[in-house]
Amino acid sequence: MKSRNIELYNKIQNILSSKKITKTSIAKEIGISLTAFSLQLRALREGRGISTNTLITLEEVTGEMFLNL
Repeated sequence: MKSRNIELYNKIQNILSSKKITKTSIAKEIGISLTAFSLQLRALREGRGISTNTLITLEEVTGEMFLNL
């Protein structure tokens, strides 16, 4: 399970970077602080998962699918 989380974390980071989408803009779209979003990413990287609402918002903003991994 942890490797899937790391795979998802890497996919999110790569897409945000390639599309030049800031973490701040994602946090605003979700309705949370930048710190809260960063903590979610850290939890994902450490194998604890991420909020489904965050993934849905990431899909809407980036046009990429994350929930099908």
